[in-house]
Amino acid sequence: MFTWPQGNRSSQGEFFLMKNAEFKIENISFPRLLLGSSPWIGAGQFGEKALEYYQRFYLQPENITELIVHFVRNCAPSLHLCLMEPLVKAVLEAEKLLGQRLPLIATLFAENQHQQLEWIKQLQVKVLMLHAQTTDRLYRRELEQFCSFCRAFGIIPGFATHNPGITIPRIDEMELDFPVYLAPLNPSGAHVHPDLPSALKAIKETPKTVIGMKTLRAGEIPPRAAFAFALERVEGIAVGMTEKAEIEENRELFQIWLES
Repeated sequence: MFTWPQGNRSSQGEFFLMKNAEFKIENISFPRLLLGSSPWIGAGQFGEKALEYYQRFYLQPENITELIVHFVRNCAPSLHLCLMEPLVKAVLEAEKLLGQRLPLIATLFAENQHQQLEWIKQLQVKVLMLHAQTTDRLYRRELEQFCSFCRAFGIIPGFATHNPGITIPRIDEMELDFPVYLAPLNPSGAHVHPDLPSALKAIKETPKTVIGMKTLRAGEIPPRAAFAFALERVEGIAVGMTEKAEIEENRELFQIWLES
C-alpha cells in the first residue's frame, strides 16, 4: 500500500485504499489516478492555454509544488513527471514540505539526457518511460539498450507512445524486458494514433500494463465520461491538473467511479 505522509492521511484520501484504487507495476503499487505534469510545461495540446500554463507553472515552480502537496495530502503520494528542471525542483521542494519521498513515474526525453539522469539520482524514480519521440521509431537495439540501462540502476523500464495502434503490437513482438506502456486514450480518439480502433485492439491484446494519458483531451472531455472510458480499458491514467478545485473534483469523480 501507499506510504502516507505522517499526519496527512485524511478521510478525503481514504478512497485510495478502496478496492481497485491502485495497480502494480511489477512489485510497486501506484494509484490508478496519477497526477500528470503536461500542463506545467505548456504542452502544445493545451492550445491557447499552453502559454498561460507555461508562465504560471514552468516559470513559477512554486505553483507546481503547491499542487503536488495538495494532491498528495488529498489523494495519493505519486505522480507522472516530465523530467525538466523547474518540475524537478518543484518535486524536491514538495518532498521537503511533506517530509516524504514520492515514488515517481518519469519520462526520459531524447534531448539533454545526461542532465535528466542527474535529476533521476536526486528523485525516487521507480518507473522510467522512454519518450514517444524515441519509442515510436521502433529501433530494437535502442529499446533494448534502454531496458538494460534501467535494470542496471534498479529502475523499471517502460515505453511511452503516441502511436499505440502500431507501436504496442510491434514492441510486444520484440519480447523486451519491460512491463508497462504509457499511451494516449480518450473516447474522442484525439491524439490517439493511427486511430482509436487500432489503439483499443492493441491495448486489449497486450500482456503489458497500460497507463493512459491525454485522457481528458486537454480538458475538452468531461472527467466523468473520460474516467469511465479509460479506466475500463487501462490500469491507470495520468491526468494533468492545474487547480486545487480540479484535484478535488477529479478525486470525487474517481471515487464515484470506484463505487459504481
